Amino acid sequence: MNKKNKDTRVAKELFERSLSHIDFDGIRTLLSNHATSSMSKKSALEITPSTDPLIVEELLEETYEGRLLINDTNTPNLYGLEDISELIMRTKLGGILNGLESLHIASSIEILTDFKKSIDNSMHPLMKLKKYTAGIADLTEISNSIKSKVNPDGSIKDSATPELKSIRNQISKNYNNVVRKLSGIINSSELEDTIQDNVISVRGDRLVIQVKTNMQHKIPGVIHGASNTGLTQFIEPLETIDLCNAWRKSALEEELEVMRILTEISNSISTYSYQLTSNIEIILKLDLIISKSKLSNSIKSNIEIFSDSNRVDHINLISAFHPLLGQTPKPLNLTLSKNQKILIITGPNTGGKTVALKTVGLLAAMQQSGIHITGKLGTYIPIFDGIYADIGDQQSIEGSVSTFSSHIENLKSIIEIATPKSLVLLDEIGSSTDPEEGAAIGSAILEYFASQNITTLATTHHSSIVITAENNPLMKNASFHLDPDTLFPTYELQEGISGRSYALSIASNLGLPDKIVKKAIQNLSPEAREMNSQLEGINRD
Repeated sequence: MNKKNKDTRVAKELFERSLSHIDFDGIRTLLSNHATSSMSKKSALEITPSTDPLIVEELLEETYEGRLLINDTNTPNLYGLEDISELIMRTKLGGILNGLESLHIASSIEILTDFKKSIDNSMHPLMKLKKYTAGIADLTEISNSIKSKVNPDGSIKDSATPELKSIRNQISKNYNNVVRKLSGIINSSELEDTIQDNVISVRGDRLVIQVKTNMQHKIPGVIHGASNTGLTQFIEPLETIDLCNAWRKSALEEELEVMRILTEISNSISTYSYQLTSNIEIILKLDLIISKSKLSNSIKSNIEIFSDSNRVDHINLISAFHPLLGQTPKPLNLTLSKNQKILIITGPNTGGKTVALKTVGLLAAMQQSGIHITGKLGTYIPIFDGIYADIGDQQSIEGSVSTFSSHIENLKSIIEIATPKSLVLLDEIGSSTDPEEGAAIGSAILEYFASQNITTLATTHHSSIVITAENNPLMKNASFHLDPDTLFPTYELQEGISGRSYALSIASNLGLPDKIVKKAIQNLSPEAREMNSQLEGINRD
């Protein structure tokens, strides 16, 4: 594997792993729930954000049209559509479908046709969606032909061909001839003591009567078996053999005619297999588009905020929110200018820092997948060539890799791959090791990303990183806070203001003895007290 291919593979793996860190799998699941066929559900679970701005713009416009469409009373769906790809392939290889399998093809064609009509008959222009439906071939003649020849239970209708109707009439006539003759034998008074039971039975494909074993000599014929007790013989009388042969001959003719009809149906499916396969592919794409539209509606995405995504180079969120956090998620307001693309977020644990990172990353991934994002008018996010996240504990016990080592390995990959068009999300940068050394590493990494003009959001508890950001014009501080009275999170991001961890205040509020808290304050190093003093000065400014 050459270096270029290896780098591409590493970038894809890092991108996919990062999508998991920002909860994109949850969006995939929601999208799948809105799809209406097993095949489009599978596609939804495998959806990956595009990094091509033109493709993203196309995807978002398709979703916009889909949202217009589903406001109509007749929202198209693919309920009942089965995966018929194996059936189509069989006909291409010369295989013959049975009646039920042929009906599956007919039903699929009808579902696809109804789906197409729902879009074509919409009151809205839907130029993007109708471009898809224009490529759907009209195969109703095939479905109508199948339905005209096959009963709902898969059997072939008498009216399928004149020949079949004639053959089945002859079958009925020949069968009645055999039954009439056998009934005459059974009801003969001369054979009253010979017949075991007054019914006509079937052995194999022959009609027989039940004769007492000790009386079998009275009815010459072919013995087709005996009862378990041995007291009864199943005999086809000589005088009905020709009649039964005529019945069986007409039955074989029926089988041949039915096979000829099924072969004709399968051949017609094979002839249009390309069009049928293409129709299904197009419809599944449309179902996925409509699923994105339904999802965009369900999370109350703003239908008007996607239009500027290709023309912006920085992030601006206005009352945006994480779409997987329940009915009343906290809005996030956040701005990064094109000359200040590094945001350092501080604040207490559970205060909203990590959620903010995930919200930005998730909205970017959603937008690049064609799903409209949350937020008020004026919200916009650029199209990134990659979204790379280092979030959460990535320790590997099996691989004997520490949390810190795992973070460093991940950061190394991000540094090698990220470009000025990438989005980087770093949670608790510089953690899981010696605080001073970890903060030094964190500051150096952020300074590197700033020098490369790479959009980066990072959370930290390290005061020295906050000071670094304050002194670097390419960086910006922001913070979450606790209510000073209740010490409950406010979940409001304040830009330009650094935050505190509130560890001592929370410890005191939770009942840690005052003397221990006071001792902890005394134990703060002069450097820590100096940094706290600088932070307080920054916040006052």
